[in-house]
Amino acid sequence: MPCSRRTILRPFPVGCGEAVPQADPFAVIETESPRLEDSEVLQLVREHYGFEVGLKSLLSERDQNFRLQCDDGRQFVLKIANAAAET
Repeated sequence: MPCSRRTILRPFPVGCGEAVPQADPFAVIETESPRLEDSEVLQLVREHYGFEVGLKSLLSERDQNFRLQCDDGRQFVLKIANAAAET
């Protein structure tokens, strides 16, 4: 699934007529939330963390969140952030 990041440049006075780029504050609202399939999330968790887990989708307005449950009882929350969210 391709990710994109949109930045709008707006002039902002900083002395000597310089302009400073500013992110669009509404981009996170206007950008569609991530929509990975459970199988994609499980593969990412395996590749990046080395865990075999059970997966439960959690509610989120702008991101995609999951509860990860390991066989040994450990639990984690995985957040896949909206592409327009500030880092």
